[in-house]
Amino acid sequence: MKPNGLLGVELRHLKAFEAVAKHRSFGAAAAELGYTQSAVSQQLAYLERQVGQRLLERGGGSRTVTLTEPGRVVLRHARALASRLDALTADLETLRQTDVVRVGVFQSVGDRVLPGLMGELARTHPDLRLEIVEEISCDPLEERAAVGAVDVSFTILPLEDPRLATRTLMRDDHLFVVPAGDPLAGEEPTLGLFASLPMICYRDCRGQTQVEEHMRAAGHPLRVVRRADGNGVMHGLIAAGVGVALLPRLAFDPLDPRVTGIELHGMVPPREIGLVWQRKRQLAPAVRAVIEAAGTVCDRLTAPVG
Repeated sequence: MKPNGLLGVELRHLKAFEAVAKHRSFGAAAAELGYTQSAVSQQLAYLERQVGQRLLERGGGSRTVTLTEPGRVVLRHARALASRLDALTADLETLRQTDVVRVGVFQSVGDRVLPGLMGELARTHPDLRLEIVEEISCDPLEERAAVGAVDVSFTILPLEDPRLATRTLMRDDHLFVVPAGDPLAGEEPTLGLFASLPMICYRDCRGQTQVEEHMRAAGHPLRVVRRADGNGVMHGLIAAGVGVALLPRLAFDPLDPRVTGIELHGMVPPREIGLVWQRKRQLAPAVRAVIEAAGTVCDRLTAPVG
């Protein structure tokens, strides 16, 4: 390495290297960054000169690039620096908009938790405004939180991402959902019964993955006949007799007369609903208010009735 060589390295060089490492391709990295492929190559060549070691093994033709051992070390630090820059951006945005909090939600939280959250904040912080960002699955919400595109996001825990801080809010039990009037409603629910039935499952849902992994580990893998994304679609398919489902309580509509939800009393592990936010950022009072209000609302949802 040149004496003080790293002082000449700029964030754009590290971002280019991070993109190449992610895609294993100069072309795909250039497309993501909005650069030409030659510009990415020049930035990587400069970074290697400053470091004094080869960071990538470049294949010929259509072969992808691979990281060398020094490359893996540089990538780890590049990601850490990028995370701190994202945190800085988010903190500056927080100072600019102290009365607006960007909140990420997925569909069952949007249906069942968000209305209560907005009502609680209207009572305790009437000047605070929520900007809602919706996604079908948790992964894009977590990524938005990690880079500061949202201030805080609901998700399904656990997760392993050192960029994010987490708070558990509630445990969301599963129900066995069948068509209204189906004789299955009178049977004793067992894991063996679930494995024997045609099952409708979510297409892209961490909670669904957790359920299916639990069933496989117990020796009763589910027989999936259809996958869907929307809770309304799930209810419609069940009502039409396509199959049955193991739905989280927040995803189940108790007012839908077409379907019946049967309590399982912990037979299938619950989902763990939580919040995530950028670990290294300084949370504004408004964001802290949202986090506390979400905890209050979820406590109400899980409190026993009567």
